Amino acid sequence: ATAFQSLQEKSAFAFQHIFRFIYWLCMEEISLKKYSSLRSLMLASGIQGLDVFSKGNATYTSYEFITEAVHAIAEVIESDTIGSLRSSNGPFAIMIDECVDEANVSELAIYLRGFDASKRECVTYFADIRPLQNGSA
Repeated sequence: ATAFQSLQEKSAFAFQHIFRFIYWLCMEEISLKKYSSLRSLMLASGIQGLDVFSKGNATYTSYEFITEAVHAIAEVIESDTIGSLRSSNGPFAIMIDECVDEANVSELAIYLRGFDASKRECVTYFADIRPLQNGSA
């Protein structure tokens, strides 16, 4: 393998880990601001390949990058969800529920429910959450 191919393989490996870290933070509902310390822990623990981004200006550790990555992941999930519902050619439902978050702010949670033909079962997808202006559903 050439030096460029080697760098390209290391970069792909590192990006996989970066997105895996971001996904874990989101699933565990941990602040994205903890990404840098998680990445430092992984480097200190000997995870190979992450140091490929430690050189130069683009280290992919800024809060802005992490936020953009989360939005990119969300767009893919949203697209897959809508595609899955469209391909089912069956009925679907929109479910809306009012909830209160940890900061005592009223929000509207929106879910989609439809039939997944490949799984032969009904599935529920989280679609969005919006703040309520007047505090009631």
